[in-house]
Amino acid sequence: ADWTDGVEIVGWMYQYYVSERKDEVFASFKKGKKADAAALAPATQLFTPDWIVQYLAQNSLGRLWMQAHPESTLPSQMPYYIPDDLGAEGDAAESDVAAESGEKGPSRSPESIKVIDPACGSGHILVYAFRLLAAMYEEAGYGRRDIPRLILQNNLTGCEIDQRAAQIASFALAMTACEWDSRFLRRDVKVRAHIVCLRPAELSEDELEEMPYLAERTALLDAMAHMGECGSLFVPEPEDIAALQQADDELDAREAGGDLLAHHPRAMVARMLANCEPLAETYDAVIANPPYMGSSNMDKWLANWTKKHYPDSKRDLCTCFIERGFSLAKNSSYIGMITASSWMFISSFESFREQLLDRGSILAMVQQSTHGYAGVTVPTCMFSYQVGATSRVGAYIRLEDFDRPQLQRPKTEEAIANPSCGWFYRRSSDSFKSIPGTPIAYWASEAMLRSFTKGARLDQIARPLQGMATGDNDRFLRLWWEVDKEGIGVSCDNERLFHMMDFRYVPHNKGGEFRRWYGNIQYVLRYSKDCTMLLEDMGNHLPSRSSYFKQGVSYTDLTSGLFAARWTGENVTFDTTGPMLFPSCEMKFYSLGCLNSSVFQELCSLKCTGLHYSNGVLAELPIIDDETKKEYVNSLVEKCQAFSEEDWDSFETSLGFKRASIV
Repeated sequence: ADWTDGVEIVGWMYQYYVSERKDEVFASFKKGKKADAAALAPATQLFTPDWIVQYLAQNSLGRLWMQAHPESTLPSQMPYYIPDDLGAEGDAAESDVAAESGEKGPSRSPESIKVIDPACGSGHILVYAFRLLAAMYEEAGYGRRDIPRLILQNNLTGCEIDQRAAQIASFALAMTACEWDSRFLRRDVKVRAHIVCLRPAELSEDELEEMPYLAERTALLDAMAHMGECGSLFVPEPEDIAALQQADDELDAREAGGDLLAHHPRAMVARMLANCEPLAETYDAVIANPPYMGSSNMDKWLANWTKKHYPDSKRDLCTCFIERGFSLAKNSSYIGMITASSWMFISSFESFREQLLDRGSILAMVQQSTHGYAGVTVPTCMFSYQVGATSRVGAYIRLEDFDRPQLQRPKTEEAIANPSCGWFYRRSSDSFKSIPGTPIAYWASEAMLRSFTKGARLDQIARPLQGMATGDNDRFLRLWWEVDKEGIGVSCDNERLFHMMDFRYVPHNKGGEFRRWYGNIQYVLRYSKDCTMLLEDMGNHLPSRSSYFKQGVSYTDLTSGLFAARWTGENVTFDTTGPMLFPSCEMKFYSLGCLNSSVFQELCSLKCTGLHYSNGVLAELPIIDDETKKEYVNSLVEKCQAFSEEDWDSFETSLGFKRASIV
């Protein structure tokens, strides 16, 4: 186990030390409270398992070394390293791309490599990076005694907002140095790990009056006052550093001259400089397990700050850290992170994905299952990304079918050892751009990708429409058998006729359980004239009203299972939970068949990776209108609908029930 080996045990112990406080913070989220500076660290700290740390470091820092030293024997010590050409045998086009991405870079000394973990916690990633760097130094011929000093002097930087975690990281690196040099702590030349605790620092208005050039740096001062929240996400400008250095020099002179009032501002300016200096640098490898926190749990200041500075990635702190990696990393350098995988697919991250693919390429990724990482209840992905290298082919391992933490590691190892296993994929970054919304759908076949250019979008055939939200279902909705059936306007095909005939209720489509081809109409909506007037001002104000009182294709938008489309069979109104689309008579059966096909389900999986089949996403999916197959498909679907209608109407819960099937 990770915790029995080396200094990593300290990190595991600290995770359990803060676990009670973490539970308190998550309990407060359920009560509507937000994470302030004091709650942010315990809410987001999670010790990274050793094999994940190895994967991230080997495919970023290790890849950097292999690019400069392709003859290196280091891969023998990197079991999770994925070479550029892994799995490309027999595919000349992909081999060419892999060869391009694997071209030898300029030879470099290990002393020149700079690595940062911008959210280092107790330092597990930095400890492994130390060991990997030590192997590089040994391979380059350095003496074992000199290696720890050189690594701590030249290579490693860690940033953290939790002071205790930062202290543990410093201790862990010192102990790792002692593994290489038992006399490290007793050497005449003392070297300390470069771990920066990012601490808040504020200056009063009176103190700033003495330094107007610093008072002008309002973004800097705001971030410094909230450093316990924004941390490494803050990007200092050169003018910020210059203003702080000028202030430091002036305050130093004042303090040396006996000005007692200079002591506090000088301490604050020194702290600001210490915060900003590592954040103003660029690095050869940015490796992190950044904090995960959705914007709904951020306090007001942090939510507004991320919205302003990270508009494309603001919905989660982990995606903000990915974007921050772009500015921390040098051109052609590497980012290695493990984050929530939601950014890969959902529409709110579309601009972020476009930015990601425009700035570089994903070279290696493991997409874990929902329960693939112990202690995390969301799907995660770990990846290596090269800044400035666009259109490269990447290697992807998909572990969604192995939904147990204990399976993730062996299945990853199996995929690396045997790329033909069935869950190892190779895909160019450019291929994602051919899919609307640019999802990172690396498992999509070439035929599926071609369908987006060959087929018609669903909304060109029939646009999915948003249903109504009444704002008070208890008031307006009933199951049809709870009301007088004579008051239900089953046959009305428009709202005017419904009101003329003085009906009170209309059949209402509310989605329902998994069911294909026909049915699921059990509710009725109070839609008399007085209720209609109320609904115009309540809920979402009757969207798609011109499509009410029609028959059409419906589906359930929120489901834990497969996508299922069905013909309503009644002239209905429809709910937000049961969106509808209205194909032409010619396309009625054909479109229904396409929507219930296994092919359409696979297309859905490219973009609807959660439980929600949203209208906007479905509208972009392609339908192949094949005239040569249409008559055959129509006949099959018509039979399926007839069988499903007969089955639905055999139950007393159907509006069309006449008698039980056993009679």
